[in-house]
Amino acid sequence: ATNGIYSNTAVGQNRVCHSNTISNWTTGSTSTSYGMYCLSALSNQVYNNSISGISCSGSGGLIGLYFTGTNPVVYGNTISGLTSATTTTMYGIQCAGTATVNLYGNKVYGLTNNNSASTSANLLSGIHVSTNGTNTNIYNNLIGDLNAPNSISTEAIRGISMTATTAT
Repeated sequence: ATNGIYSNTAVGQNRVCHSNTISNWTTGSTSTSYGMYCLSALSNQVYNNSISGISCSGSGGLIGLYFTGTNPVVYGNTISGLTSATTTTMYGIQCAGTATVNLYGNKVYGLTNNNSASTSANLLSGIHVSTNGTNTNIYNNLIGDLNAPNSISTEAIRGISMTATTAT
C-alpha cells in the first residue's frame, strides 16, 4: 500500500493530526492506500487537512481519510481529486470511531472511481461509516461531484454510507 500519513502504534495514544497537505501522487497498489490513516484506541482529533490529487492505477482500495478512536473529532478537512482506474472501493472519509463521534464541516468532492465491475456493491462513498459509536454525529459536511462512470452497479455511489447498525 501507499500512504500519505500513516499513524498507527501498538500503544494507545491521543492523536492530533492537523494542518497537513497531502497531494499529487500515484499508487499502483493492490492493497488499500490511504491519504491519511489515523488509528488510535484513545482520542483522535483530525482537522484542517487537505488531501488531493491522489490517483490509483492498481486494484486496491483508495481512502482519502481513515480514522478510529474513542470520541474522535474530525472537522475542516478537504478531500478532493481522488481518481482510480480499477479500485474496488473508494471512500473520501471512512469513520471507524467509537463512543461519541463528531464528523462535521468537511468537504469531499471530485472523486472518480472508474471500476467497471458488475456488482451490487457500493463502489464510491463520500463518507463511509463502518463502525459507529454510541452517538455518531455527522453534520454540515459538503459532499458532491462523486463519479462512477463505468459502473453498472445498482448503487455505485453513496454520499453518506452507513453500514454500522445504529446512528444518530
